[in-house]
Amino acid sequence: MLPCSHGNSKLERGVAMNPKVRVVVQLMKSNLHRKLTLDEVAEVAGLGHSRLNDLFKSEFDNAPLQHHKILRLQKACDLLENTFWRVDRIRLEVGYDHSHFFKDFKAHFGLTPSQYRAGHGNANLS
Repeated sequence: MLPCSHGNSKLERGVAMNPKVRVVVQLMKSNLHRKLTLDEVAEVAGLGHSRLNDLFKSEFDNAPLQHHKILRLQKACDLLENTFWRVDRIRLEVGYDHSHFFKDFKAHFGLTPSQYRAGHGNANLS
């Protein structure tokens, strides 16, 4: 079972991040409530799709949109642990439709959101 944060990016390990990637990650973190397009993130970085993909794979071992999905799932995980919000509200907060949220969450964390909360949730709120 994976924790909310993986700590596997270069930045989290104390290694400098490419400035163009840093700008895109900031955009992603500011838009956890919705999906982004590759055109949007490439435009912000001032890079082509291929170069942006290469930089992200170098920094995070995944493509930009996959990284954004992981950030959204980590945010959902954090909300499950630290709020009493219903799973449906959390799903909406991170910009997911019903079926994709449960499928992606379970694929990433190995548990449904409710199962994750049962094992991790709300201990910090007592």
